[in-house]
Amino acid sequence: MPINTKLVVISSLGMLGAAAVAVTAMLIYRPQVYEGHLSIGFETSAFTPCDASYRGERWWASGLPPEGHARYRELTTKMYEPVFLKVRAIRTRKGSYGHMGGYQRELTIVELLELRVAQPADCGPEKPAAP
Repeated sequence: MPINTKLVVISSLGMLGAAAVAVTAMLIYRPQVYEGHLSIGFETSAFTPCDASYRGERWWASGLPPEGHARYRELTTKMYEPVFLKVRAIRTRKGSYGHMGGYQRELTIVELLELRVAQPADCGPEKPAAP
């Protein structure tokens, strides 16, 4: 069976293009450490950052690994209960994200650093604004 070289070339270029987009995204939007409160429930994955620069914003949290979901269930007794979350993640620009576009940004988690019971002082006045 002869190989369709045009199809092979086009497929290869498509894969290279997708890889280039992923690498570019990683370079433009470098993962940074974010801290805040996470609430998970029906059609909800809400991250509220501690950073004073983003006070009042709710972000759609995506990419929480399975062990993060398991830990959330261990720490909470009901849906939507906030927990403290510290992650290395990529934050989008302002827009409409998540369920029905109800979130100002999306936070794509690259690495889970900490997930624990929320404390009143988690996002106290000592948290500086981002540079």
